[in-house]
Amino acid sequence: MLVHESPKHIEKLVKCLETQHVYEMQRVTVAAVFAQLIAEKCGGNYELLENITDGLLSRLNDRSVHVRRLAVRGLANFAQLQNDQKRKSDARGAGGSKKRRTITLKTKVDIIKRCERDVTTVHRAFIEKLYMIVWLSVMCNSAEYVSEKLAEIITALVEATDQRDSSNCDGVSIETQVALEALRGLAALLPRLPQETVLQHTPTLLIRIRLFSEKSSGEVREAGLGVLRGLAASVGGSEEFREQIHLHLLASLVHLADPHPPTVVMCKSALQAMGPHLGSEAMNVMFQDHLIPSGALNYHQFITDLTKHMVMDLKDRMGFFIQAASSYFKSSESSLRRAAALLIGNLVYHSKGSDELNVSAVSHGLLYLLRDPDSSVRTAAAIAIPLLYRHNNLL
Repeated sequence: MLVHESPKHIEKLVKCLETQHVYEMQRVTVAAVFAQLIAEKCGGNYELLENITDGLLSRLNDRSVHVRRLAVRGLANFAQLQNDQKRKSDARGAGGSKKRRTITLKTKVDIIKRCERDVTTVHRAFIEKLYMIVWLSVMCNSAEYVSEKLAEIITALVEATDQRDSSNCDGVSIETQVALEALRGLAALLPRLPQETVLQHTPTLLIRIRLFSEKSSGEVREAGLGVLRGLAASVGGSEEFREQIHLHLLASLVHLADPHPPTVVMCKSALQAMGPHLGSEAMNVMFQDHLIPSGALNYHQFITDLTKHMVMDLKDRMGFFIQAASSYFKSSESSLRRAAALLIGNLVYHSKGSDELNVSAVSHGLLYLLRDPDSSVRTAAAIAIPLLYRHNNLL
């Protein structure tokens, strides 16, 4: 409300809040206010916006996890805002004439200040837009800004995904909330960032989101898959991404049966983004045609059809896929155990080079699932085991 009703008081408020605070609740309040001010662009005061961002960067080392979480949220808002404005600024620059761009920055500022003294309230929004253009010409229209300021914020968000809480309790722990905010911010930002910026963090993010995909919280799994989708959309064809694409392909196929519906939706989007980079046109077509985010999916039928293409186009990876899928036999989620059983059964059934497969442990795992407390898992195991009989030497 302050931003809209009394924007002239924002700078005074920020000046009061910038002082050092001893008590945690005070620091939490400051971080929350700063994060919200960034989301609302400080009412058009872009110089103050940058100062607030620097303040949030310094709060990433606060001993309070709540302060760190809010700081990460504010940085994600800032990075997304700056990237959006940079795209708009680039579009303006592409369409403008060279003659108009010869006006110096100092001249622009002087003109705006003279206008600001005489404008009425009706023209205040116009003046704010002029300030934004000038600010963008300094902060966002230069490669130096992108490589330094924005890169600094992205690095901070990536570091915030470092999950130090080893517990696997239900829900989202306090420490995990910090990583969750960072994941959500990165998921929204990655497709819009310069590729060179994304590539610097691709190996690290791919490792971390693989760990997040096995968390008990559906929100965390969803956010991790959102980052995977963003990476695939931005640098999916890069060597850094392709080195780990098959591991994430297998995990995503299993999580199509995730018990958290929003995670399933995000999983479909991630697979669609990865599809063009798998080296299999048939698999990509299936992803684009059948993985409708808002639609229902017959998982068993989809996996049955998909594995026919997997064993043909990715035959060198069959042993890896089977071994990786078998790790889900011990998952705490019954739907993932069921999905892994169906996936492995169909992979083995459609594989032609059975001599190269070592699935003896898998067959024992499927037999173990016949005693699973969940009836749907027992049913899936009963369906998968006969599929192994095509290769008698495996039993």
